[in-house]
Amino acid sequence: MRLLIFYLLIVLCLSSCNAQTNNFILREKYTLHKSKKSLNYNLYINKDSTFIYTIGFGGSLVTECKGKWKLNNTRDSVVLKCYSEKPLASLNFTYMENRINIFKISKKGKTLSNERIVLKYK
Repeated sequence: MRLLIFYLLIVLCLSSCNAQTNNFILREKYTLHKSKKSLNYNLYINKDSTFIYTIGFGGSLVTECKGKWKLNNTRDSVVLKCYSEKPLASLNFTYMENRINIFKISKKGKTLSNERIVLKYK
């Protein structure tokens, strides 16, 4: 009986930690501003599993991607999948060619990083 209660407590603790991880990165705005090149990266992660990822240059929008996000199986990265766009949308100057972006979660959700940039939450 004690062993069963112990297992239930372990499962309860693990599931509550899991929920905290999800809530920690929800509704957050992650940004990076490179002043030398006037590049601005913004990632808005919404509670309903949608996101908006934009890259700007000199105050103008350069590229934008909207879609759905999810945590990977190991829960250490967030995977951003852009919505499919109409064929002619790829000719638009704001079309983001990389339709799937993966950001590693670090510093307890305070930073997201990929191979090129590190975004910090604001």
